[in-house]
Amino acid sequence: MTTSTAKYKPKARQRRLDPFACPIKITNLLEQLIKELSPELTKHITIEELRKNNYELLVHILQRASNFIRSGSKSKPNRKTDKIPNYILLKIIDTMKRILVKETKNRISFRTFTDNYLRIIACPEDIKEWLRSNKITLFEALQLKRLSAENLEVSELEAESIRSSFFNKHIEEKWIIHRLREEIDIKLGKAPSQAIENNQLQTTNDNNTFAVLEPDLSISQNFFREQIYSMIEMLNSIEIEALTNEEQNKLLTQVDNVVLYIQKILKRQKKLAKEQKLETINLGFL
Repeated sequence: MTTSTAKYKPKARQRRLDPFACPIKITNLLEQLIKELSPELTKHITIEELRKNNYELLVHILQRASNFIRSGSKSKPNRKTDKIPNYILLKIIDTMKRILVKETKNRISFRTFTDNYLRIIACPEDIKEWLRSNKITLFEALQLKRLSAENLEVSELEAESIRSSFFNKHIEEKWIIHRLREEIDIKLGKAPSQAIENNQLQTTNDNNTFAVLEPDLSISQNFFREQIYSMIEMLNSIEIEALTNEEQNKLLTQVDNVVLYIQKILKRQKKLAKEQKLETINLGFL
């Protein structure tokens, strides 16, 4: 009887649909805000102005509102949003929060919406189409958005071609979000180009030393790393102040469990490294 030596290969990870990482959905949310606050807003600005240039002014107002909260009501309006008084700004915050609670079932906070999801509005049409067809995630879209004509110092047509090339390679080679970010950094001259020449990806750890990640990682390794980086991205986007006490306790409990398990792994690895070192020393006496 012969036994198969073929290794089990897990299936590629399926993308999780995020219905709110879509320009149409973001537009719908902004229209709900305009509809509910139309009487107050029209005292200071016209609805046409809010819808002009793909809601550019409304996006600026919402971002100012986010800064208003973050600064403890100390931030000052800029030239684009100085028509909106603070009391209207507070109404915008309360109304948008209520809309997000209703539409997203409290999954997306006001800060996450303004800091991340609103940036979809300014994405080029090719990226918007990839989002509409669920070919990329929100964070992938925001990374590809960095490959703009301005950042690349090329024409709009050339920038679109470069984004298409990155998109195709990202999909074909199943890059994790961290790999995509690093590759774009290199393209924009923000990371060592030697990483590409060596066909390797370099990342820094807490000690500022470089760890080399081979690009031909197995699917399981890709899945593990993508889960880690995805978790980091999501943790960074959470508005802690908006969490309930129960949510904070549950989240901290889960984080504690992860930290304790990592400490256990590190302890085991440290012990193993010490044993290997002693074995090497002892072999020197043979």
